[in-house]
Amino acid sequence: MTTEEKARAYAENRLRTAHPDMSPSRHKAVALFDTYDMEQAYEDGATEALASQWVSVEDRLPKPHEEVLTYTIGAIDENAVAYHDGEDWYTTNDEHIRPHYWLPIPPLKGGDE
Repeated sequence: MTTEEKARAYAENRLRTAHPDMSPSRHKAVALFDTYDMEQAYEDGATEALASQWVSVEDRLPKPHEEVLTYTIGAIDENAVAYHDGEDWYTTNDEHIRPHYWLPIPPLKGGDE
């Protein structure tokens, strides 16, 4: 699911939650929120979508030697670009780390993948 799709789903869920007595067809046809509320719901959904992209190293690992952004709770340098070699984690400067989460680094738009 793309960030835009997650944001839209979040905004639509917020509308359904705020007005549960309204039929599903009216949820899409009638926007009872003012423009500010809808924009805020979209931004909240986008923020949630981005936050949910972090993957716990306990859930799964990236492909071996794939560079990803890592997050290590409580470390001096909490974020690092790093890779997993199949056994351990290393930064691109060959520093051994033990991150808690990782995030794929998306390709630049218009760049090589």
